[in-house]
Amino acid sequence: MTKGITFTIAILVIVLIGFYFVISEVSDLRNDLKNLELTLEISKKEGGVIGEATSTETNDALSPQEGRILVIPTAIIFDTISSPLLEPQTKITVTVESISKTEDGTVSIDIRAFTSEATTYSALQPQNFFELIDLEAGGKTIKPVKTEGAFSSIPPKSAISGRISFKIDPAKNSIILQINYEDTIKYYELNFTKKTYKETVLG
Repeated sequence: MTKGITFTIAILVIVLIGFYFVISEVSDLRNDLKNLELTLEISKKEGGVIGEATSTETNDALSPQEGRILVIPTAIIFDTISSPLLEPQTKITVTVESISKTEDGTVSIDIRAFTSEATTYSALQPQNFFELIDLEAGGKTIKPVKTEGAFSSIPPKSAISGRISFKIDPAKNSIILQINYEDTIKYYELNFTKKTYKETVLG
């Protein structure tokens, strides 16, 4: 008698487990169908095709006025002394990571400043280091029009990124970058058509 009851209970347990799995599978199937319907609906609204990869051309979040961007990757590094705005002054390593030009004539120099030897907060005025020279205009010097980055208060042993921007004739794709630091002046010929740069000598 006891064996019969045990067997019956075992059968019921197996049936219940099987029923549970069937219900679970049905529920998953419904969820999949709902997801498929939702995907199809979104696809119809956007005019896309499921399973088809699409690509978009980006302009680094540029405004319509700026248009296409030409980028020259660079590896220019120099050491300078921090600004006296914050004491004590310390050595700061500046790297020029890239130089870009947009169709509206905006030339941007992306830099990073490292304060590896600083023990307190330090300041930097990177706009004082960079100028552009237009040789075709008789050596005209172009000053920065905008500086971006928290260079007025750089934490010790850290790095701050920023950008120095200039405005030039949009038709020009070749110009000279002048870097002034300490007692050193260096010149770099920038060619935005070929996306190249090289150190050069003026005079």
